[in-house]
Amino acid sequence: ALRDLSPERWLKNSVLELHRLFSGFNGNMMASLVILLIHDNSGYTVMVNAEHPQAILLRNGKACFISHHEGLRKLGNTAVRGRLWVDTFVLQKDDIVILGSDGRDDIIIGYDADKQPIINQDEMQILKIVEATAGDLPRMFLSLKNIGEIADDISLLRVVYQGRPPRAGRDRIAMLWQEYRSSAKAQQPDILRRILEIDPEETRAWRALLRDELRKNNLLNAAFYAECLVRICPQRDLYLYACALLYFRNRNLEKALVFADRLTLRNWKVERYLILLGKIHEARQDAAGMREAGLLLQELVPNHPYGQKLLDLS
Repeated sequence: ALRDLSPERWLKNSVLELHRLFSGFNGNMMASLVILLIHDNSGYTVMVNAEHPQAILLRNGKACFISHHEGLRKLGNTAVRGRLWVDTFVLQKDDIVILGSDGRDDIIIGYDADKQPIINQDEMQILKIVEATAGDLPRMFLSLKNIGEIADDISLLRVVYQGRPPRAGRDRIAMLWQEYRSSAKAQQPDILRRILEIDPEETRAWRALLRDELRKNNLLNAAFYAECLVRICPQRDLYLYACALLYFRNRNLEKALVFADRLTLRNWKVERYLILLGKIHEARQDAAGMREAGLLLQELVPNHPYGQKLLDLS
C-alpha cells in the first residue's frame, strides 16, 4: 500500500512512473523537475532533481547549492541510462530553500560584435543574489532584471522551514532524568516510559530503552524502539540500519527490507548496508533483488566475494 512506502521509495517510484510516461514519446517530449519532501518535525528532506537548476539553501545569510548525487537526466530521456538516487539533507530552523527555472540563469548581459546575445555564464551569480536579497522573491526578480535582459521564463519558489514546535514539560522531564540516574536498573524502564508520556519525541529515552532491550537480548522489542527512533530522527542512518538488522534477525523479512531499501536508496556506498540488503533478498529468495544488491556491491568493491555469490544465486 502507498501508506506503507518510505518517503525515499515513494519519491523514487513516483519519478520512475513519470519517466516511463514521458519515455512513451520516444524522446520527443522530455521534462525537468525537482521534488522535495520535507518532514515537518525533524526537517529531514528527501529530494530528486532531474536536470533542473539546482535547489539553493539559504542558511544564516549564506547561500549554497543543494547537491549530493550526480543529477538525473530529464524525464523521457532514454538515451542516457543510470540509477536514480535520492538526495537527503536536514533543514534547520529558519532555513530557506529556493527553487527556480532556467530563466534565473539565462540572462543576456550584452551583445558581441555580431550582435549575438552574450548569456551570463556565472553560475554563482544566483547565489550572490539570494544572499543579497535574503531570499525575498520579488527582490530576487528585480535583481535579475538589473543584471541584464531576461531571456527565458522565470519561475521561483521559496520554502521556509520554521522548525519544530516548542516541546512542553522540560522541567518535569529534567527531574525524571535525575530520578532515572539515581534509580536501580529494574526501575529505570518505567521512568523512561513516564518521560515519553510527557514528550514522545525524547530521543534519549528511546535510545535508553533500546539499549536496555539489546542488553536483555530482546530483539523484537529492540526493533520496535529502533523504529520509533527512525520516526523521530529519519535522517539518522544508524537507526535505519538497526531497524533493518534487528527485523532481519527476527525473520521479519518484509520490514527488514523496507528499512534496508530506504537506507541504500539514499546511501549505497557503504559496504555493510549493501551486504545486509543482499542477505535480506537472499533470505526472501528474490532473484531480482539479489542481482541488484550484487551489482551494487561489485560496483562499490570490484570482485566482492559476496556480491559475486549474489550474482551467481540470481
